[in-house]
Amino acid sequence: RNGHGFIHDPQVARLPEVKAQIRMLFRTGTAPVDREICAIRSFQLTNRRVAGRVRPQYKALESVLRTMADDGSKASLSH
Repeated sequence: RNGHGFIHDPQVARLPEVKAQIRMLFRTGTAPVDREICAIRSFQLTNRRVAGRVRPQYKALESVLRTMADDGSKASLSH
């Protein structure tokens, strides 16, 4: 699955769950009409006991694209 390599193991941190977030900032266009687009992905890794063994459970929580309009208002699209 996508994103597993970015999340720390909850057993190492001695926590029941670990959350992670990846943020990327892109600039589009040329200098006078340059816009920034921020892409954000959120993940969660939880250790669950199944039949006496600890098994990691991975979840992709949220994906968001965020940009700012010329008038300063923010617009976002989540999946």
